[in-house]
Amino acid sequence: MGAAVSIVVALAGAVGSIINIVNAIRSSAASGGIAPNPVMKELEDRAKREKERAEEAERARKHAEDAKRKAEESARKNEEERRKAEDAKCKAEENARWNEEEKRNAEDAKRNAEEQRKKAQEEQKKTEEERKKAEEDKKAAEQAKRRAEEATKKAEEDKAAAEEQARLLNEQIREIQKGIAEGIKPIISPTLEEILETKARIEYKDGIFHFAVAGVSGSGKSSLINALRGVKNRKRGAAPAGVTETTKTITRYPDPDRRNPFAWYDVPGAGTLEIPDFIYFKAQGLYAFDCIIVVLNDRFTDTDIAILRNCARFNIPSYIVRSKSLNHIDNLVDDMPSDDDEDDDEDDDSEDEATEDKAAKWAMARAQYERVSRKSVADNLKKAGLAEQRLYLVDKRTMIRVRKGRRLAEAKVIDEVDLLKDLLTGAYSRRTASSSARG
Repeated sequence: MGAAVSIVVALAGAVGSIINIVNAIRSSAASGGIAPNPVMKELEDRAKREKERAEEAERARKHAEDAKRKAEESARKNEEERRKAEDAKCKAEENARWNEEEKRNAEDAKRNAEEQRKKAQEEQKKTEEERKKAEEDKKAAEQAKRRAEEATKKAEEDKAAAEEQARLLNEQIREIQKGIAEGIKPIISPTLEEILETKARIEYKDGIFHFAVAGVSGSGKSSLINALRGVKNRKRGAAPAGVTETTKTITRYPDPDRRNPFAWYDVPGAGTLEIPDFIYFKAQGLYAFDCIIVVLNDRFTDTDIAILRNCARFNIPSYIVRSKSLNHIDNLVDDMPSDDDEDDDEDDDSEDEATEDKAAKWAMARAQYERVSRKSVADNLKKAGLAEQRLYLVDKRTMIRVRKGRRLAEAKVIDEVDLLKDLLTGAYSRRTASSSARG
């Protein structure tokens, strides 16, 4: 009896601590003390930097092309001026030869009038001036040509730099492809446009927590989402439970208590992935969530492993859960040997003994269920090359009571209290720690 009372007191204290966490989260949200999701902030900052670098490279490329075009145009003009200067020089030299011949004729004849001599001198002077001007034009043309050649060289250097950037990018792409072929799966950060599209698609809002629950149809995922929200399956606003999943779209469910800055998401599961896991994770926008709960069915699927592996890569908290635990334990009890069919002439004073026997069987079934489930998860994580993680065994009926802060003395609690406490505490400390650091 004393042990039972101790358990009840411990559970009451645990539920009280969850209520305290929720109240602290509400208070921080009301005062604007919830910091941005650190993963989303880092990804957005990285995407903005990448976009700025790309825009700067594009501006440099356009500037280089414009400089090259202007240099080529200037070179053409300078070449044309050079040809004109050459023509002027030839004409001046021809005039000089003609004037020199006239001068010789005048000197030989010595019969020309003084006016003709003066005129020849004036023509000679004019020709000399034209020759000097032609020389100056030639020098100017050569200088212009030299400047054009320098501009062309600069444009070629800019073009070579742009080609080098493209070469390095192609090398990075080839390295990623080589890594994929060798089994090395990189983190591919989303672009700023992809982040904005994801935020719009899942109705992401700053200042609240975004919790995702992923799993295949039949795993109890929808019932768990409802229980985490404190809603029974058939209540208005509940996630559809007990139906075959037909959509591949992530569905958003607000928390029924508007004081809670929570949004819950149903992430559809799939047995086999047709694309690399890191591409699936990025395409689904799963990097946007504060944490992801992976609800297992009978075994790990490719999608389960993809989510867990990429949560580790992006440093996003993940929780492995098996739901419908009370049903599984009851089924194990039903499969245990029973003495009901044996003849027993004794009184029904054995009713208490039967009750004790049933409780003992249930305890044995629970222990077996926990042992087998935890070993299966440990084996699957090891096989997938993933680090060890705790498995949370829960049931929707108990989780609703925990979420609503009800007494748990009569409930068969397994890991429901721990799951909700760990989830809320982890998210709160993650976001408020960032806020403190930022301040």
